[in-house]
Amino acid sequence: MIYRVRGHSMEPTLHEGDYVVTLPLRAREGDVVVAEKGGLRLVKRLTDGGVRGDAPCSRELVPDRILGKVVMVVKRA
Repeated sequence: MIYRVRGHSMEPTLHEGDYVVTLPLRAREGDVVVAEKGGLRLVKRLTDGGVRGDAPCSRELVPDRILGKVVMVVKRA
């Protein structure tokens, strides 16, 4: 699946307007994933207790499920 990054929670790794490609692969702690929480799809980093963004202001969330592991990033033009 292809998802567009929205927001700033994954900066400096990913920026608003970047695209990520995911595959339904087993993700490990530290991998970037697309997670679902309350019907929203979120691009976050997998932690030992949930997911969180890379930005210092991000907080950890416990997702409803992991939709896929990010395997490719297409940077915005």
